[in-house]
Amino acid sequence: MEKGLSVVGKDVPKIEAVGKATGTLRYTSDIFFPNMLYAKILRSPYAHARVKRIDTSKAQKLQGVKSVLTFKDVPQEPYGLDDLGDPANAIRDKHILEETARYVGDRIAVVAANDIETCQKALEMIDVEYEELPAVFEVGEALKSGAPRVHDYYVMGGRRIEPKNNIATVTTHGEGDVEKGFRDSEYIFEGEYRTSSPQQVPLERTVVVCRPEADGRLSVWSTNQSIHGLRYTICNLLGLPFSKVRANRIFIGGAFGSYIHTRFDEPMCALLALKTRLPVKLQLSRAEVFTSARRYPAILKVKMGFKRDGTLVSQKYDVTYNIGGYDVLGAWVVSATTGWTYSMYRSPHFSYEGRGVYTNTPPPCAFRGFGNPQANFAIESAMDQVAEELGVDPIDLRLKNYRRKGDLVLAQGPRVKHYIESCEVEYLLRKGAEIIGWAGRDGVKRAGKIRRGIGMARGWHASSCSGFEPSGIADTGGAFIKVNDDSTVSLVTALADAGQGELTALAQIAAETLGVGVDDVIVSDADTDNAPYDAVTHASRGIYVGGGAVKLAAEDAKKSLLDWAGKILEASPEDLELKDRRVFVKGAPSKSVSIAQVAASARINNWGTIVGKSSYAASGFAPHFTVKFIEVEVNTETGQVRVVRAICGADVGQPISPMGVEGQLHGGLAQGIGFALMENVSFDDSGNTTNTDFLNYKLLTAMEVPEKVEVFLAPSRESTGPFGAKGIGESALNDVATAVVNAIAHATGVRFKELPVTAEKVLKALRERA
Repeated sequence: MEKGLSVVGKDVPKIEAVGKATGTLRYTSDIFFPNMLYAKILRSPYAHARVKRIDTSKAQKLQGVKSVLTFKDVPQEPYGLDDLGDPANAIRDKHILEETARYVGDRIAVVAANDIETCQKALEMIDVEYEELPAVFEVGEALKSGAPRVHDYYVMGGRRIEPKNNIATVTTHGEGDVEKGFRDSEYIFEGEYRTSSPQQVPLERTVVVCRPEADGRLSVWSTNQSIHGLRYTICNLLGLPFSKVRANRIFIGGAFGSYIHTRFDEPMCALLALKTRLPVKLQLSRAEVFTSARRYPAILKVKMGFKRDGTLVSQKYDVTYNIGGYDVLGAWVVSATTGWTYSMYRSPHFSYEGRGVYTNTPPPCAFRGFGNPQANFAIESAMDQVAEELGVDPIDLRLKNYRRKGDLVLAQGPRVKHYIESCEVEYLLRKGAEIIGWAGRDGVKRAGKIRRGIGMARGWHASSCSGFEPSGIADTGGAFIKVNDDSTVSLVTALADAGQGELTALAQIAAETLGVGVDDVIVSDADTDNAPYDAVTHASRGIYVGGGAVKLAAEDAKKSLLDWAGKILEASPEDLELKDRRVFVKGAPSKSVSIAQVAASARINNWGTIVGKSSYAASGFAPHFTVKFIEVEVNTETGQVRVVRAICGADVGQPISPMGVEGQLHGGLAQGIGFALMENVSFDDSGNTTNTDFLNYKLLTAMEVPEKVEVFLAPSRESTGPFGAKGIGESALNDVATAVVNAIAHATGVRFKELPVTAEKVLKALRERA
């Protein structure tokens, strides 16, 4: 941990706290303009169908309707949603509106009108004749020869590619010889695991507002985690110069990955605004939100070979993701799972093959962890069972094999490499075991109606998409700093805040560097005109990359500040230090000048404004590590599982905001319990989503969150991070579900290999076991 810090490492209120408490903080949902139009989307009632005929004439004649668009009115070249991050490998398989629907709810037409009611009437007046096509919903069926083809082709790197057996993307990686490794092993474990598809459930529904400006430009506000990515996609798709679109950062009411990249809604709204020359607002209903984003469901086959003493010799992973009707980020999640599997445990022999398979279901997208919770469920469930069958302590098995300081790890695919510098996994495992009472866990009640069990899992995640060598993935950050005449500091960053406290932590970094209080940092409004490029708020990179950029910009401003203070104090800049809004001569505390005086003198004497800027690319991805120890109660008569206690440990380097880190761990715990026990978007035999509201979608409530939650942080420092910091957002969730399921196994003797572990599944398994 860093010493001598005055702002970093301290708990401070979020900069938007008062706005939230008073209801004055503005979200995209709150934006209204005079003469603003509203938009609604006509969606396909079929899982797979071609539009034979579409007649919008009646809708266009309806009073109050200003524009009706169909596939005939949008760009015909297919586009991909990860163009900005990795354009050479983007799968371009979608349009703003589709002639061929590939899932129930696909976009067929859109209406802009004076009010929502008129929009709805207009949608009902659009006459569509569909040719229904054969559909496929499960990856097992989609992979069969002769299965319905979801896409005839897609475009990648200018090439037209025909997916075979609906396989959109494949990633492989190997080291050593896994088959030889299995022959050399003394114990071999094989298992198949299946994960569910929970929804991110952000409180703020997807919403976008586009306003044409008098100068011919377009201003955009959206629930989007990347203003530069938003501008990039709209401009590329609609053929606009970048200078013609200004994307504005605005607070987001929750995201969890669902708003990482520009999807279909923003280009659609932009096109309507440009055609009508009026502001347009498009907000999805809660039912539409449920069919527009969710976690990628996976089937993971695991094979591991061990020596009798628990040494891991060989690992083989075969992973299949259902990517739905379009590739949103499917290719990325398939590639990323290479890293999530490779980097947990050492072995001389390793093999990974992953694929993303098209089906006629709504396309999933990023969700906190981005494939890591799925991989963790398979790996840590397997490790727990292996420990039991080898007769070794599960913690000892992990300690024997985990990747540690100096080891090579991978993140979002084989191209993204890093050597571990800081790693406190052993501390986390031993401390967590001590707190939960691991040594005495077999003494908990495991008989009768209510049975108790204690389980654990460990996890990790990357703090960025950067490796020690170029990966082809855009992951740079940037910031501007300006020192004002009253000792305040203006900070400009493009990073979005969806409630995680990111902008507050960035303000702390700026304040610490410049010797002011966090209240002295003004996080300015940002847009693509005034904010330097920053890739996106995702991949747990906000502090590690975004914070690194802020620190560099603040240091740049600090250099100018000390140079000019030296003129006033008649001292060398190297002999000066910043503290309490003043510049001091080291060793002579009585000799000082306020930062305000320096800034004013710089202006008056024509030295210039004190500013700092940065464009920053991290040299790696600094893994952050977590452990979860979970105690559950299982009701053997109803199958109900209740989490009664949770111990959450994390190695995040130097925490910028300890309270913020604790909040991330509490939030990840809640989402992970939901992933383990109840959450899943489900479909009927025709591909309709059956649970598109809070009545039918089983979401964890305050009643199910354990009362006893203890958080602890490992003493750690990452030299490549700002003030020694790493990320936390995703690792907070990644290992939770596995720890819950391992605790259920300890309580009941039954190992569940499919999520969610509902009461019905538990009761059925207990009866079969009896």
